This record gives sequence, C-alpha cells and structure tokens, in this order.
Amino acid sequence: MGMQDSPLAPGWYNSYVTEVYEKGNGNPSVINELSKQAIHERTSYFLHHPKEAARFYAWKEITQWSDPSFESLWTVFGGVDDKDLNSDSKLQLSFRQGTLRWAYTFWCDVIQSLIYMGTAFMLFVKRKQWEPEQLALLLIFLGGFAFHTMWEAKSDYVLPYFILLIPYAAAGLVQLRNITK
Repeated sequence: MGMQDSPLAPGWYNSYVTEVYEKGNGNPSVINELSKQAIHERTSYFLHHPKEAARFYAWKEITQWSDPSFESLWTVFGGVDDKDLNSDSKLQLSFRQGTLRWAYTFWCDVIQSLIYMGTAFMLFVKRKQWEPEQLALLLIFLGGFAFHTMWEAKSDYVLPYFILLIPYAAAGLVQLRNITK
C-alpha cells in the first residue's frame, strides 16, 4: 500500500489490503505471494519511470511530514470527514471547519516550523562537533523517516519521530537567540 496511489495522496490508505485478502481467499501464503508480486511490479515501474518515482515519494513525504496537526482534528472527530455537521455543537463545528480550526492549524504550523527550523539550524551549527550519543534521537528519527517512506503513509504515524526533534530544535533556537544578542 505504501507504494501505491491512493485517493488521499501517494502511499496513503487505499483498499488494497481488503482486495488482496479477498483475492487470496484469506489464505496467508497466497496473500503473501500476491503482495510480493505487487511490490515487484511497482518497483519495476518506478525503476523504468524515475520521474514518477521522484514525484510519488516527494509528495508522499510532504503529505506525511508537513501536516501541522498530524491529523489530530481528523482523529478527534472520528476520522469521518463527511459526518452530518448539523449534529455538532457550535464549538465542534468551529473546530471542524471554522475559526477555531484555522487558529489551531495556524499555531500548529508555527510550532512545527519552529521545530523544523530550529533542528536544521542546530544540526548545521554543530555539524562538526556532535558526540555520537547526541545523535541517538536523530538516528531514530532518520530510521522512522526511512521506514515511513516505504510503509503506508499517515501523518499521525510520523508524530512520534517528529517529537524526537524537539530537543534539537530547542538547542537550535537557543543558539540562534545567542547569535542575535
């Protein structure tokens, strides 16, 4: 699924799991073979269409890592985008599609941007001074990034890895403040 197109975005959830389960009649060994064949076919396609592979994976990464809310509002409201909005309170309606949604998303975007920029700044400033143990969280982050490049995409899946950047971002923002003094 992580290598397939989806109505949401490249690599996001689609009906493949259900389809392959039905096609394989629930037989794990048949499902395994069908899945391996699908992976082989998609890999072959990407090898013969490198621009499409680059577009696919670039868009997949962007949609996972740039959602400032990490799907928190979607999760809070049950993952249903087309729920009858008439049953929501005014507060819920505002969070679903109104002013509170805009404000929440805006502040999440500011915080996410500060974390990414602070991390990038810190990594640049200390690029030649890192001790191996100081890179542990970054190594875990990079492993998560690599894993979710291949796995089914979903921005709430990458949130734990994003949180690992907070110490680097804090140190980077402190460094930036010290430089501007």
